[in-house]
Amino acid sequence: MSTIFDTHLFAACVRTRRGERSLREAAAEIGTVSPATLLRIEQEEVQPDLTTFLGLCDRLQLSHQTFVRDDASFVQLAVRSNRHFWPAASGFDDCVIVSLAYF
Repeated sequence: MSTIFDTHLFAACVRTRRGERSLREAAAEIGTVSPATLLRIEQEEVQPDLTTFLGLCDRLQLSHQTFVRDDASFVQLAVRSNRHFWPAASGFDDCVIVSLAYF
């Protein structure tokens, strides 16, 4: 059984959590990643190495389990009504809902 890393979801959550802060500001706050690497992660150009991934999850208060799944249990779920996503109905947090909106 293989493991799937959801690059799209991770990038969307990092973008969402960064908010209006510049890449430089966010990278300085995180402390374990450069602005250039943060940009490449947000643009889905690279997958972070394990240290960077776990550091970002910790600093951004995201569970690493949200982004890594066994392929047998990998299911993408979106609760949609008239192109609006409803967090309360889906059970996902806000960054996941924003990510699903990109599909």
